[in-house]
Amino acid sequence: MRKTTAIAIIFGLLQCRGHADLIAHYNFDSVTESGGVFTSDEVTSAGTNFATAGIRSQFIQSCRRLGTGSLLLENRAGSDTAGIVDGALSNNTFNWSASDVRTIAFWMKAAVTQTDAQPTMVSFRSAAGTANGQRFDVRLDAGKLRVELQGGGSTATSAASLNDNNWHHVAVVVPLATSTLANVKYYIDGQLIGNFSGTASINTATSQLRMGDSLHDNNRDFTGSLDDVRVYNEALGDAAVLALYNDGVANLPAVLCFRGSSATIVAGQSANILWEVDPAASSASVDNGIGDVLALGTQGSVSVSPTVTTTYILTVQRGAEQVLQEFTIVVNPALPLAITSAVFNGTGGFVVTVANLIPGRDYEFVRTGDPGDFDHATGTAVLLQPFVAAAETLVLTDPNPPDGKAFYRVQAVQP
Repeated sequence: MRKTTAIAIIFGLLQCRGHADLIAHYNFDSVTESGGVFTSDEVTSAGTNFATAGIRSQFIQSCRRLGTGSLLLENRAGSDTAGIVDGALSNNTFNWSASDVRTIAFWMKAAVTQTDAQPTMVSFRSAAGTANGQRFDVRLDAGKLRVELQGGGSTATSAASLNDNNWHHVAVVVPLATSTLANVKYYIDGQLIGNFSGTASINTATSQLRMGDSLHDNNRDFTGSLDDVRVYNEALGDAAVLALYNDGVANLPAVLCFRGSSATIVAGQSANILWEVDPAASSASVDNGIGDVLALGTQGSVSVSPTVTTTYILTVQRGAEQVLQEFTIVVNPALPLAITSAVFNGTGGFVVTVANLIPGRDYEFVRTGDPGDFDHATGTAVLLQPFVAAAETLVLTDPNPPDGKAFYRVQAVQP
């Protein structure tokens, strides 16, 4: 049985002198760890503003663009449901009733392949969000930046596509107390690109903030990472936005990411080790036989199949600075294969249910008349079906079982 535990993630309102109009800052840096599973009700507040992660999002400390952590959104399996199932939802609300003026700024890393057609990085929505202008989303449209209002959206920008698996800084500025889409400016990597287009008016009033999905839900999960999400109740100018971007450039970590695709596997399974390092690094290597990963690129992945619990250490050299980051893959012993049921199916076939398979591993479904001989290569056994396990439990069928006694076995193919 898979062990599940809990994580409490803390990231509050950061008071920033000289930025009095910074009303929320989600940096995802503070973490109090008590396990390995992130759910919707295990976040406590370190200040006034905090957020809760849904089942498709994780606050992780192994990857970041600034500081020590980020919000990872992998669009994992689960229903596309309202509330906090997807993305991360702020506990507090933002009141835009008196004025539309605001700035939303964040770092984003969008996967090349987006599972949903309208992936949304940040979303505000007042009331039910059904009236025109009550929802304000910043999202991707075929990889390009777009602002969408309830009842009307901008056209996609002419900027280069952002779904390139690299970090980009985005700022969206609403400059007027009463604004339409055409008034909204957008910046990418510190540079003013232009204004969005459209005549729809903004009317978000009081709203929570959702990160990594839209408050409109359906088909809008973002796949990638977000970091350093900032909300201002002022319209930042060109210089202020550029300063945010330059701060991110100046404080680029030597190691942006080092993690595994899975923290726990069963003996015989594989996992991927993923890394991303500063392009200015002169060397980057991983121990336990992996070696020089910088030769493979500043970001990438390799497959590993440890037989025991193993800690992998990434060592990065950047100038005089040496940075080490580690990641442990826990290897649990494989449970013995078990045939949990074996019955005739009513149409002449014999159906076997087998449990404790290792997904991705090669197996054989074999039948014999001699329980001492399951060798289908040189013995009397019959290979019914070679297969790659798609799940831990599968149903296999012998469509033509012989008269008399027959014995069945599911066996792993040795690599």
